[in-house]
Amino acid sequence: TAAAITELAWRARVPIVSPSASRPSLSDRSTYPNFFRVIMPDTVASGAWLSLAKMLNQSSIIAVIGGSVSWASGAGHLAATAATLGMQLVGNDLTTEVPDFF
Repeated sequence: TAAAITELAWRARVPIVSPSASRPSLSDRSTYPNFFRVIMPDTVASGAWLSLAKMLNQSSIIAVIGGSVSWASGAGHLAATAATLGMQLVGNDLTTEVPDFF
């Protein structure tokens, strides 16, 4: 929803400040120059969860990602972070493809 209104807000020269929008792509200043968040993006949170799982001696994880653009946009970062930590993603619920119907 924040992504949907930023273009209109940009045309009106209004900044968007969100306390809840965590979609990773909103961090792209070239696409969303008037968007500001006051929480961390999902990419930071998922990295923290993966680090915690690693500290608890988990070697594999399964990620269940929702079918919306908001969730799917963080899947690539999640997979890359898991690989960096030497963790194996199991199951087939993780997709890095963003649905085209949004």
